[in-house]
Amino acid sequence: MKKITLLTIAAVMVMTNVLGQQAITWKATDTIELPKGITYLQSEGMLYDSIPLSAHCLLIDFSEGKFKLEAAQTTGFKTPSQFSSLHQQEVYACINGGFFSKSASVSLIIDKGQVLAENPQSLSRPKGQYFPTRAAFGIDKRGNMAIHWVYHTAKGLYAYEAPAPNQLDKMPLEQPDAKFPSKGKKWQPYVAMGAGPVLLKNTEPVTMAYELFPEDIMDSVAPRTAIGYTADGHLVMLVVDGRQQGKSEGVTLAQLALLMKELGCKDAMNLDGGGSSAMVVKGKLVNTPSDKLKDGSHGKERAVKSVLMLSAAKDL
Repeated sequence: MKKITLLTIAAVMVMTNVLGQQAITWKATDTIELPKGITYLQSEGMLYDSIPLSAHCLLIDFSEGKFKLEAAQTTGFKTPSQFSSLHQQEVYACINGGFFSKSASVSLIIDKGQVLAENPQSLSRPKGQYFPTRAAFGIDKRGNMAIHWVYHTAKGLYAYEAPAPNQLDKMPLEQPDAKFPSKGKKWQPYVAMGAGPVLLKNTEPVTMAYELFPEDIMDSVAPRTAIGYTADGHLVMLVVDGRQQGKSEGVTLAQLALLMKELGCKDAMNLDGGGSSAMVVKGKLVNTPSDKLKDGSHGKERAVKSVLMLSAAKDL
């Protein structure tokens, strides 16, 4: 199966979708003028049983242009379009970020090296108090990207190459530290966004259940947002529309992982999805969010707590 990379995009690419042996066509579009190094792709295709799919992808090569990635959160709630329009520099792309409650972010956020929010430290369940290691994407000042399972300890943020294998039908495991669940390392990314679960590590799907997300995230067919990167250091942002019968039904997390693999990702993770899933390119909302407008049609942008933005880099 041929993978899409920044070096192989011409105008149209057709791939055999391993999810259901259906053709997915990705089209590189120039309807929105973007700087060199940023490629915007659109896809219209079918999953198994002729279920329609509409998706939007950004491929970013930091070596080709002067732009930077930022993680932002707001004291209230803003749509990705509002985050983008209120930014001081020109914003080339903006996607929704991590999970949130009615009042706060509940996923890790780091911007310019400062921790703005943390992943959950513990979860109360019938068998006791669990301490999940959850996904986070990060990038350092040199542009090196990573996706880890992470946990905030008293000594700082630790990253792990494997998650704590918690299971809700078993007793909770010990609280993560420098040694558990695997050899932890202090992690200090310049920009990071948490959510989860991890979808791919070293191009292969992983066990997602250990992050202890609720069933509505894990098992549903839904709109999705994902982030990942290729082995040669290209950033990949993906939004899949869903809950729109006849246009785009959405995907499961397993299907999302395979879509990210098809796009060439080495590592990838899930961000907040559902009605939050949105992609804004040069100030234009390019996907169709599942929330409904006053006239009953889909396309209402949901106000969220956090986003990832790709903006003009005047400085770091």
